[in-house]
Amino acid sequence: MDEKMDNNFRKYPIGDEDEFTSMSILLDSTVMLDLLKMAQNEYQTRLTNIQDGVEAKDADKIRFAAHTLKGASGSMMAPRLSYISGMIEQNSSDAKHIQRLFPDLRITGAKTILWWEKKTAHLLPAPQNENA
Repeated sequence: MDEKMDNNFRKYPIGDEDEFTSMSILLDSTVMLDLLKMAQNEYQTRLTNIQDGVEAKDADKIRFAAHTLKGASGSMMAPRLSYISGMIEQNSSDAKHIQRLFPDLRITGAKTILWWEKKTAHLLPAPQNENA
């Protein structure tokens, strides 16, 4: 895969606002908060698994972790993270390629977590005014 293909992920947004809004209407805010927290934890776990897989030269571990991250991030309206995870999944046996993608995965993941945290803040109940 060439470098131009590696940069295709940039055309995807960090978060899909419309899909998030639609999902928020369908699900209770408590459920949405739980899902967002699980997505953040899943990202951290799978990022570590991918890194461990690269160090161990274990393509199956890389493929499984990337596949899981692709699905989890896609389900939580994070198309850029889902796309780059899919690229890693497809290239799981090419350690050099994954090492080239890994910084973008980390940056995209960090931006996605910030987006999820912003969404979490909007779902939390407003603080009660004690003087009211």
